[in-house]
This record gives sequence, C-alpha cells and structure tokens, in this order.
Amino acid sequence: MGAVLTATVAVGFLAHAPAAWACSCVAHTLEQRYQAAEFVFNGVVEHVDTVGDSARARIVLDEIFKGRLPSELEVTTASTSAACGVPFVGGIRYTVFATQDVEDLATSACDGTTEDPAARVGARDIATAGQAAASIEPGSTVAVEADSAADRTSRAGPIAAAALIAAAVMAGVIWVRLVR
Repeated sequence: MGAVLTATVAVGFLAHAPAAWACSCVAHTLEQRYQAAEFVFNGVVEHVDTVGDSARARIVLDEIFKGRLPSELEVTTASTSAACGVPFVGGIRYTVFATQDVEDLATSACDGTTEDPAARVGARDIATAGQAAASIEPGSTVAVEADSAADRTSRAGPIAAAALIAAAVMAGVIWVRLVR
C-alpha cells in the first residue's frame, strides 16, 4: 500500500509541475497596464546581460509616454519566459511598461511589455490609454477583460493533474484488492 501511495503522489507532482513552472498572467486592458506602470516608453534594445535569474537590457529610448526618464536606461526582467521574463533581443524595438524596483526599472511579460510596438501597440493607442487611465478615479473598480483562451490554459494543468491522480488512486485501489 505504501508503494501505491508513493507512486500516486509522484505522479501527481510530475503531472502538475509544468503548470506550476509556466508564466501565468491576468489579462489586462492597455489602459490598466498604463495605469499600473510608473513608466511607459518605446525604445531599441542595445544589449542584454543575463546573470542568474535576471536579465538586464540596455535600451535607447525614442518615445516616452509616462514618467521622466533619460534617453538611455537599463531595465531588469526575469531571465526566462517561464518566470514571466521579457525575452529582450538586441536591435529590437519594444514598448516597455515598467515600475521602479529598489535600484532599477523592472518589467515582466505580465506588465504588457511587447516587441515591435509598431505592429502591436502604436503611440496613438498608448496616448489614448494614458488619457483613459487618467480618467479612472483612484480606488475605483475597473472591469478586467479576461482572455478566455488564457483562462482555459491556466486551468488545464491542475485539471489534468487531478485526473491523473484520481486514475492512479483508482488503479492502486484495484491492484490492492486483486492482490489480497
């Protein structure tokens, strides 16, 4: 019986691990991302240094939508996409939604930072988001637009893990009864 329990627990952990290791973000509108960020800007990544769990991107700014910033700066992020890091690549233009960390600016995939803003988020969209965010009263409730595909994906791991655990327990119970 101990072997069955051990096997069941091991299968449960293994089945659930990939979902736990993946980045999972709550869907937000552009206005909500703008409001949450202390700094919003477009810029081209000059170079990226990765040390351990974090990556530091040197960015040359070409448009600043929110905050006062120098023309060049460094932004930190997690070094892997599984930890919601932004996979910065030298020579690529990004729209960055950042907050002030202890010493640096920081961003993540969940903040809304994206590659190639000309194709995804234009300056007019960000300016409109800034105006909309400015019209939201502090402390008010804002409806979040949920991305149903993302919601289904974030629930798939735990559901699959529960199904596997249930199947393993059932197999263990049947095996124990047959052996007796």
